[in-house]
Amino acid sequence: CFAMILKKYLQYIDNKYSVILGRKVFKDERVLDNTLSGVVLVSLVFIVMALYFKAFILIPAMISPLVFALLYPLLYAESKAEDYKKMVDDSTFVISVVTFVMTAIGKDILVALRELAKRGNKAAKTELSVLEKKIAKGETRAMAIAERAHELYGTPLAKLYEVYSDVAELGVSLMEKLWEYIETTVNDMAKSVENSLDLLLEMMEAILAMYLVPIVVISMSALSEITSSVNLPSLIVPSLLFPLLVSPL
Repeated sequence: CFAMILKKYLQYIDNKYSVILGRKVFKDERVLDNTLSGVVLVSLVFIVMALYFKAFILIPAMISPLVFALLYPLLYAESKAEDYKKMVDDSTFVISVVTFVMTAIGKDILVALRELAKRGNKAAKTELSVLEKKIAKGETRAMAIAERAHELYGTPLAKLYEVYSDVAELGVSLMEKLWEYIETTVNDMAKSVENSLDLLLEMMEAILAMYLVPIVVISMSALSEITSSVNLPSLIVPSLLFPLLVSPL
C-alpha cells in the first residue's frame, strides 16, 4: 500500500514537471521508486524500534531519512525545471531574432526552432519537440503555442509565444510585434548588464578597502614606533574608518 502511494507521488511530480521540461523528469522511475521505498521502510522500522525501546532521543535522527526520501524527488524536479528555464532564457534572444528573420521571408516560429535545433540549440530542439507533439495530438498551431506560453509562464520565451497568440487574436502585424519584443529584450539585457557592472564595482571597492585597512594600520604602527609622540590608537581608529572613504557616497 505504501509503495503504491509513493509511486503515485512520483508520478504526480513527473507529470507536473515534465510539462515544463518536455520529457520525463525521472529517467528510471522504477529504480528511484525502489530506492526511496527502501529508505522509507528502513526509517519507519527504526522509528518503531526507538518507540518500543523508549529511545525517544533517536527519533528525530531517524525521521531525517524519511523526510529526505519524500522531499528529494520534488527538489530534484524543481532543480531540473529551473535549469531548463535558465537554458531557455539564454536562448530566447537568438530564437526571437531568427523568428523575426524567418517571418520576414514568410516562415513561422516552428521553422525558426527547427533551424536552430539543426545547429545544436538544445532549448530550440526541446521546444520544437513539445510543439510538434501538441500539434500531432490535434491542436492547431496557435493553440499549441498559446498552451506552451502558459506552461512556461514568467519566462521571456513565454512572452515570445504570447506575441503569436496576440497576433492571432487581434490581427496586428506580426513583424511589428516581433520587433517590439526584440527591442524590449535588448533593453532588458542592457539593464541587466548595467546592474551587474554596478554590483561588480561595489564588490571591487569593498575588496580594495579590506586589503588597504591592514596596510594602513601596519604603516601607522611603524610610524608610531618612529615618532614616540604619536598615539597608536589615534592612528588605528581612523584606519578602521578608511573603507567609508572609498565606498560610494
